[in-house]
Amino acid sequence: MESSLNYYNNSFRRTLNNRSSKECQICYESHPRSLFLEITANCKHRSNVCKLCVDKHISTRLNSGIEINCLFDGCRQILQHDDIKRLASKETFERFDTLSFRQALNEMPEFRWCKSSGCGYGQIHFERGNNDFKKKNSIFLSLTI
Repeated sequence: MESSLNYYNNSFRRTLNNRSSKECQICYESHPRSLFLEITANCKHRSNVCKLCVDKHISTRLNSGIEINCLFDGCRQILQHDDIKRLASKETFERFDTLSFRQALNEMPEFRWCKSSGCGYGQIHFERGNNDFKKKNSIFLSLTI
């Protein structure tokens, strides 16, 4: 009788553990279900990847650009700013935010980076083609990147 009671208790504990945790399909570690978040609002699949692995995916993809796709095979959704803010670590999000900001500035035809090595400052020039940073009608932007 006692051995069947132990079997029942152990089986019950495993069932509870299975309900409160989930195995990540990338790292194959068991994590609390709270670490399995929806990747994007438009994704149609379940999240089987833990937040830690999603953060690593985002961080790795930042090495090749700021457009980051969902990491599920066949899913073509692109992670938006809010998705990355919600899923990534503080450090990864700050890196993404900085790279996004730089890309936005680079796409502005009026923006010019300072030519001094390592300066990190730039200006918006309303007169195209003029790179004179001392021009009176330039707006000075301090970029601490």
